Amino acid sequence: MKAVLFAAAVLSMTSVAQAADGTHLCKQGKMERSVTVVYAKEGKKAPCEVKYKRAADDEKTLFNAQTDEKFCETKAQEFVEKLKGMGWQCEG
Repeated sequence: MKAVLFAAAVLSMTSVAQAADGTHLCKQGKMERSVTVVYAKEGKKAPCEVKYKRAADDEKTLFNAQTDEKFCETKAQEFVEKLKGMGWQCEG
């Protein structure tokens, strides 16, 4: 029982540490996509990842950085602009 509680506590801390900041939701017809910047440490801009989700079970990491604090935000915005250029309507 203690092992189960410990595992639950570790998973809880992991999900808190990976806070998302700046999700862009893009739509085209009935299709939806999201582009999200995820930071590994709360209050820190690096390390980070840019996640792209096409469906509930289809999420990919497009970019990541270990030390560059502006990299993920810049790459996420560039990718959103690319989607907009392909006719997607994006907010966020």
